Amino acid sequence: MDFELTSDGLNVDLWSNVRLPFEPKGEVRAMRDALRVELRRLGGGSITAWLCGPAGSGFDIENVLFYNVGCSAFTGCARRRLRFERRREPSIAPSGNSWTWHHHYTTADVRSAWRYRFEGVELRLGGRGPLPATAAAFWAATQRADTVRAEQPSLTSPLLLRLGLRSARQPNLTEIVKRTTDGVCSALHSYSGSAAEEVALRAASATAVSVALAQEWLQRPGPLGPRTFVWPFGANLQWSPNDDRLVAVELSWEHSAAEDWSLDVGLHEAELDPAL
Repeated sequence: MDFELTSDGLNVDLWSNVRLPFEPKGEVRAMRDALRVELRRLGGGSITAWLCGPAGSGFDIENVLFYNVGCSAFTGCARRRLRFERRREPSIAPSGNSWTWHHHYTTADVRSAWRYRFEGVELRLGGRGPLPATAAAFWAATQRADTVRAEQPSLTSPLLLRLGLRSARQPNLTEIVKRTTDGVCSALHSYSGSAAEEVALRAASATAVSVALAQEWLQRPGPLGPRTFVWPFGANLQWSPNDDRLVAVELSWEHSAAEDWSLDVGLHEAELDPAL
C-alpha cells in the first residue's frame, strides 16, 4: 500500500488514502507500525495532533489518531497536554502527491484552527482515590456534578471540548481520553433507546448506585439531545455518545498532592478561527 511518512524530531506526518482503522491488517498494519516507530521518537510533555480529510462523521478522531495507533507509542510525549482536532484543508505531501487523509502529530506549540463561540457547558467533577477506569464511572461523576442541567443551552455541532485534569498519579493522556470523553459526553445526552431497563440495571451495577438513580440519570435532558448513547454489549455496556461532533479536544494534566482527582469540563460550540 502506498503512503508517505515523514519525521523531523518535532513533527510526524502520515499521508495515505486509508484512514487508520482499528486492528489493521496486511499493508495497512505495516503503515501503522512504521508510524509507531516515528512517534516513539517524540519527547516532551505535550502533543498536538490533527486529522485532515473529507468532511463527514461516523468516527471519533481520538480513535483514529491515538487508539488505533496504540497508546504505548505516545508515552514519551503525552504527559502534560494532549490536543487534537479535525481539519479539512487539502493534504499535499512533500512529494507533491495528493492524498485522501493526513495524520499529523507535533510537539511544537501550534495554534488551534478552532475557537469557541460562547460559554457553553461548564462543569467540575471529581472524587476520592485513583482516576476512574471506565466510561461508566466518568458518566456517573458527570451526573453527580451536573446540578444546573435546566440552565444548560442546547449545543449543535461542531463542538470544542476542554478537559482540565488534576490527580496524584500522572496518566498517559492518550489512554484515558477515550473513556473520559465517552463518559462525559454520554452524561450530556438523554437516553432514547429501547433497552432502558437493562441499561439501567447494568449502569447501576457498574457505578454502585441504585437502579432508580441510574434510570433518573439516563432520562435527564441534556444539551447534546436524545440518543441511544449506550447499549448492552456482552456482559457489560458499550458507550457511544455523539462525540464525532467534536472537532477539537484539549486534555491537560496537573499534579495534585492530595489523593482526590478533579476534572474541569468545558463544552462549547466551535467555529473556525478566521485568523488561520
